[in-house]
Amino acid sequence: MRVQDIEIPYAEDRDFKYKLFEKLPALITYFVLALPIILSLFNPVWAAYFIIFYIVLWFIKAVVMAVRSLQGYNRMQRARKLDWLSLLKDVDNPEEAVKKNFSAKWGRIHKTNLESYLKQDQKRLQSSEIIQAVIMAFSNEPYEILDLTVQSLIKNKWDSKKHTVRFIGYEERNGKATKENAERFVKRYKNKFLHIQAVGHPDKVPGEVSGKGSNMSHAAKFMDAWFRKKKIDAERVIVTTIDSDNRPDPAYFAALTYSYILAKDRLHKSFQPIPMFFTNMWHAPTMMRIIATGNSFWMVISSTRYTFKAVEAAEKLNIKLVKTDDIRKEDNGSKRKDN
Repeated sequence: MRVQDIEIPYAEDRDFKYKLFEKLPALITYFVLALPIILSLFNPVWAAYFIIFYIVLWFIKAVVMAVRSLQGYNRMQRARKLDWLSLLKDVDNPEEAVKKNFSAKWGRIHKTNLESYLKQDQKRLQSSEIIQAVIMAFSNEPYEILDLTVQSLIKNKWDSKKHTVRFIGYEERNGKATKENAERFVKRYKNKFLHIQAVGHPDKVPGEVSGKGSNMSHAAKFMDAWFRKKKIDAERVIVTTIDSDNRPDPAYFAALTYSYILAKDRLHKSFQPIPMFFTNMWHAPTMMRIIATGNSFWMVISSTRYTFKAVEAAEKLNIKLVKTDDIRKEDNGSKRKDN
């Protein structure tokens, strides 16, 4: 694979041009902070105008962010209150559902979604056919944290015993205790999922950057082999990759299934929920709490921007797209730090 095809090149492959653009955001920031001092040396009035402009600009941005955060929060709360399982019943029989009279705003949006779905030239799927494949990677996190994540999947409104498979990717380099924790999960929850399997990610694989991405990529190969063995149609499978401390909303898988089935060209779509970084809030240092709170606000605000495209912490996509994306993750390792 060419270096140009890798999103983040290896350190030895980063040329002067790459390093320059890597430093550019910091250089611009320092320049803006130093600009009032520089201007004051030539003309204090210019410096005053610049400072006033800067303050007004950020005041306007703060107002916009406050409004957007309220809009995003209200939208998120409305979505959480919806009965997604009932909506899926309409998706299973869209011809009859579009004949209903929906009075609420979301009901009208739902009807529009169904009408658009009926016009699409792609395979019709039943919600009962969908299988949720969840890959969770972990390194050396305590068993208690991992257990809460697994329990959140079991308590989900989605029928995990019939429609969820679980692959746990652990790092072999962390020793026997990590492997025992993974196997303990398999033994304890084997009757709670359609299938659950622990996959050890080997250490020091040639040409691979060790991290969460490479761990999940390795587990995805075993997941793909399992679906092939069971001869399950790939279009029925939605893959979700999660961190070891993710806690999906109880209606998450039902909402994801709704979005996936109705999406145009669903095989080439990636789905992103609104992540909230509060799970381990009181176990983290003060500075990390501030960063986590700011990130949570930013994700809520970003959800109101239809042109904003980003994948954060957890990815959801069809298994066919996972195979296409597999090489990038394997060569590039993880773009984010291990937990």
